[in-house]
Formats: sequence, structure tokens, C-alpha cells
Amino acid sequence: MEQKPRLKLLDAQFDVHKLSSVMQLEDLQGNWFLSSTDEELSLVCESLNRELIKDSVQKSELNWRSIKVEGPLDFSMSGVIAGLSNELAKADIPIFVVSTFDTDYLLVKERNLAEALVVLKKAGYVFV
Repeated sequence: MEQKPRLKLLDAQFDVHKLSSVMQLEDLQGNWFLSSTDEELSLVCESLNRELIKDSVQKSELNWRSIKVEGPLDFSMSGVIAGLSNELAKADIPIFVVSTFDTDYLLVKERNLAEALVVLKKAGYVFV
């Protein structure tokens, strides 16, 4: 990866949930990501949905912020997440990553956000 991608800090706060059952998704507001495996059903969504989904939640990790990698990213690109996660790992900042067809989202706990922004900017990443 020659040029570092541009980043955007999203305004919303996010939560990561393990769901006990499938729920109605059409009422979810804002950005959300659903994944299903043979072991679990997970939902990452904006915190404003907490009340709406509470009956389906088995376990939660609350208060994440999302740094969007400005896309669209080509599938042939390599090292995008590695570059970002390496910088944050050196600063002992844990992350959670969600990918879509066009781009990636790096989730950082709210309590680590200020430090994460400083680390990434020092590493040469530009926020738009």
C-alpha cells in the first residue's frame, strides 16, 4: 500500500451486540452491520438503537466510535487494515473492524478515541 487512505471519524456512537435471536431489522436507525455464523449472530449498530433491540441482545460491548476508511477501496488493495491496526497496536489501543463491499470501518472504544486520533495523525493519516 503506497498511499495512506483518508479517514473520517463518524459522529455516532456504536455498540457491538451478540443476539440471542433474529429480530426485525427494518426499524434499525443509522449505520448497522449484521453477521451470522454457525456459532453466533452479531450486530454492530449505532447506540440510539439500544432500546429497540434490547429483547434480542444476549451480550453487549458498548461505547465504540467508528473511523471510516474513505472508499471505495479496490479488492486488490492490501495492507489497509494492517497499516492502521499496526499503528494502534503499538499504542496498545484495541480495535474492532467491520468491512463492507466498498470500505472498512475501524471501531475504537470511546475512552481510547482521543489517543487513537493522535496516533493515526502522527503516523501520517489524514482525517477529512
